[in-house]
Amino acid sequence: LRLLAVQGWEECQEHVDFVHRHDPFFDETGRELYGGFRATDDQPVGATSVYLSPQFIDACPEKTMSVFAIGTGGRVGAAELAYAKTLGLQITTINARDLNGEL
Repeated sequence: LRLLAVQGWEECQEHVDFVHRHDPFFDETGRELYGGFRATDDQPVGATSVYLSPQFIDACPEKTMSVFAIGTGGRVGAAELAYAKTLGLQITTINARDLNGEL
């Protein structure tokens, strides 16, 4: 099992095997969007627009890509999980606590 991080910044954590770096995304006010969905039209932005894009998913042999949904209780994580389900991706859910100990 190898871990790919899709991110818009240079730093990478030690446990990551591969990094796909994308250009940063900004909203109309200039705020950087790391992922999720644009409020104006529900289109994926940031890392979400990369790793849940048809081009990225179709590049995986025989669509063997799996989504590991770790601690997706927040607004963005829940929206990404719902979107991934509409794409028919294999999803493994892992409950995890955040830095405050919340599930």
